[in-house]
Amino acid sequence: MLHPASIADALAMLAGGDARLVAGGTALQLEWAKGLPKPRSLVDIGQIGGLKGIVPAGNEFRIGALTTLGALERDATVREELPLLAAAIRATAGPAVRNLATVGGNVAGRTGCLLPALLALDARVESSSVVGRRTLPLSEWLRQEPGGEIIEAITVPVPGAHVRWTHRKIGLRAAFTPSVIGAAGIIEIVDG
Repeated sequence: MLHPASIADALAMLAGGDARLVAGGTALQLEWAKGLPKPRSLVDIGQIGGLKGIVPAGNEFRIGALTTLGALERDATVREELPLLAAAIRATAGPAVRNLATVGGNVAGRTGCLLPALLALDARVESSSVVGRRTLPLSEWLRQEPGGEIIEAITVPVPGAHVRWTHRKIGLRAAFTPSVIGAAGIIEIVDG
């Protein structure tokens, strides 16, 4: 296990060959349970500063990539201002897993249970690679070829006061199973 001190160090370790990022490790466990190969080395980014936390900024939230789903679930402001995201988190795995799993890992795997809600909320992904930092709408980021970058944060706009939302997840079991089908949507009500 490699322990970089910074994002730049972690990116250099990734460029060296068969290595994977890890923070909570829950997504990797699912991959290995499916029989996918294990990487030669793991790059533990869990102690890199500045990648954790929930920061309200105007009419949106900046959620550090290493923020656990459990921390998001317990945040009263997130529950109040982003109820769609809160519902998606409650439907993801069990409490013990949510205390390990990170929002960045959920997004980075490109199959995470939060993706439908984050897409409906027009979330953006802040990431770093060897060529620099960038911020992209999640929908565009998902169309990019994966690899070679580290998610730093997810920025989620707060929906207007007159919206209705829905979220559904269908999995093989009630807990600790990825979605087979996930759907989320927001409708804005104008003039009744």
